[in-house]
Amino acid sequence: MNLLKLKLVAAIAVGLILTGCGTTMKTVMERCDMGSSFDTYASCIKETYTKDGRQPNSASVRAFYASLDSLAELHAANRLSSAEAKAAAYIAFLNTVQADNDRSNAAFANSMNALANMPQGTVQAAPPSIQTRCVRSGNAVNCTSY
Repeated sequence: MNLLKLKLVAAIAVGLILTGCGTTMKTVMERCDMGSSFDTYASCIKETYTKDGRQPNSASVRAFYASLDSLAELHAANRLSSAEAKAAAYIAFLNTVQADNDRSNAAFANSMNALANMPQGTVQAAPPSIQTRCVRSGNAVNCTSY
């Protein structure tokens, strides 16, 4: 396997490790939407994703949770029906969590494209090994690298 293919495989492996193995928010939302009221739906999303999600403490997830809380207040005040609140929750998901996922995926794809299009021999896998030997002579230290 040539060096470029090896680097590409390594980069993909690192990308998969960074994305984690938890449940996606979209999957959690689908599982929690079982014809229940919005309050039950929102609670299920937050509890399940906080426990099993890929990145439950990310800024985009916290922003989404804040949107769910705001929608829950509107629903409790009878200003939104359950269906309207669920629809608004999905839009909030698209604008927070999914938008962050899309940005991350695009950045990863761009780095893979840059790596794949790089001419062979322009990147070293590791810098050459350098050894340094230092000898004290009085109040001075003389070092030689080779």
